[in-house]
Amino acid sequence: MNIIVYTPVMSLATRWAGVLGGKYSIFQADNLKELGTLLQNIQFELLLLHDRELSIEKVAALRQRFPASKIFILSDRPDEKKGIAFLQQGVAGFGNSYMAESRLMAAVEVVLSGSVWMNQNLIQRLIASLPKSDAVLTKASSSDREGEGALAVLSNREFQIARLVAQGFSNLEIADSLGITERTVKAHMSAIFSKVGVRGRLSLALLVNNIDNK
Repeated sequence: MNIIVYTPVMSLATRWAGVLGGKYSIFQADNLKELGTLLQNIQFELLLLHDRELSIEKVAALRQRFPASKIFILSDRPDEKKGIAFLQQGVAGFGNSYMAESRLMAAVEVVLSGSVWMNQNLIQRLIASLPKSDAVLTKASSSDREGEGALAVLSNREFQIARLVAQGFSNLEIADSLGITERTVKAHMSAIFSKVGVRGRLSLALLVNNIDNK
């Protein structure tokens, strides 16, 4: 599996390659021109990009050009505003350039598996900012379940929790709202992900809100 890595910081290039090189084929670029050359000549599954000299617009262009590949952005200062902006362009991961080596490997594996990797606060804020379908904003009964597509396989409680997730509720907030324990919410979440075939809260929220993020 090929990963293209871009960073103008040689110490980071060496560190990231050292972490990932034992499992993946790594192709490195230390400037945007080299990155462009690699993009033209290498088939890849993941772009691991340092956000230095890399604008939101350039990331959006890469996302449009390579819709089947995943993009993971690493930032020296991964603030929420920047993270949400990148997420809204369809990146699959956002984190600190200097995260622990074991955490970097885990994060890359999560992204390559099809999930989104980032701070949970960012995910909650992004979900809360998504436009909501009428189905999410209105109270539904069991009879309203027809036509819900993949969500039709859920139990009434799971369906209820899925809708709360799509409105930006955290597990603790869902537990408080429904009068159940956070542990019970987590168990329901695992069942929901398995039944509808998604891997994270953001993907579930997009499914519930009928938004195509591809």
